[in-house]
Amino acid sequence: MKKIIIAAFIVFLSYGCGQKTPIKIGFAGNLSGKMSDLGTDARNGAILAVEKINSEGGIDGRDIELIVKDDEGNAETAKKIDQELIDEKVSLIIGHVLSGMSLAALPLMNEKQMLLFSPTSVSNAFTGKDDFFIRTSAATKAAIDTFADYTFQTLKINKVSFVYDLSNKGYTEDWYKNFSSRFEKIGGSVKKVKTYTSNPDNDYGKLVQDLAFDDQAIVIVGGPLDAALICQQIRKFNSKTPILIAGSAVAEALIQNGGKSVEGVFLSYNFDQNSEIPQFKEFKEAFQKRFGNSPNFTAKYSYETVMVIQSVLTGMKDPDPVKIKKAILDKAVFEGLQGKIELDANGDAQPAVFFFTVENGKFKRIY
Repeated sequence: MKKIIIAAFIVFLSYGCGQKTPIKIGFAGNLSGKMSDLGTDARNGAILAVEKINSEGGIDGRDIELIVKDDEGNAETAKKIDQELIDEKVSLIIGHVLSGMSLAALPLMNEKQMLLFSPTSVSNAFTGKDDFFIRTSAATKAAIDTFADYTFQTLKINKVSFVYDLSNKGYTEDWYKNFSSRFEKIGGSVKKVKTYTSNPDNDYGKLVQDLAFDDQAIVIVGGPLDAALICQQIRKFNSKTPILIAGSAVAEALIQNGGKSVEGVFLSYNFDQNSEIPQFKEFKEAFQKRFGNSPNFTAKYSYETVMVIQSVLTGMKDPDPVKIKKAILDKAVFEGLQGKIELDANGDAQPAVFFFTVENGKFKRIY
């Protein structure tokens, strides 16, 4: 009881002497478990943005209080922590990082009218819906169609087999179906499809041993660590098999864990890690200084998400999820780190697509 009285007295002193109560914003992402490197960088991107805003006086004199929760890459945990954030009276939730977690959480968001603002949930299942979900990264379909066209027309690959992760099925299966549909429509063929559930004990050699042939490419749709391990096994069977990798693996962990086995792979995503745009370079340097590693795509999109939130909360009295959603959709166009962020009437971002390969241990943009 004594501690409670002291805490209350401190709060009274802090906010009774002119300081304003903070704006509570939730963050929900996979900070442990499968693909936690993506969730950790997303959290760190949000932290960097919040620290910058608070150091510059906050929003109308109010600091942002970022309340961070770990969804563990588990759908039930995602729903549980979102309810906890709602109970803590946050103004909105940044998250989730994985599409599968956002899909699991969305019914609760709609029921409670809590805005879920995802940096990186790109499943097409969210597209074209007027709900309490907005995102700063584009839906996968347009980007995937472009990658399929590039594979067939530029890389001259007409046969592929797939390996994709069921842990984030909302994204990976969607990606596989969209690529396959487009690829077959323009004259390509899909030979085999293999699935796995991300696990450190997986036998990836057994998974891919009958796929590694010169006359077809293998398309991997999963996180960066799994993709790296799968590439290692493919190269054991055939050093010449072309490998294509979905954008969810565009992260330093792919190169760090894949080594020589990921040299020459092809990737597509709407994030250029080596961009020379001044605001991105400034962000990248600040992120490296603060966290000791280069930011991946989740960090970039999470940082931008916070900046979008700042732009609409400035001047807004008593922000709540409904007001914030309307303000974001009304404004629609925001400054991003690598160009404009443009949202349609349903909160879906418009795509920008880049193609990369790995050369000498670095991502190299080729288109």
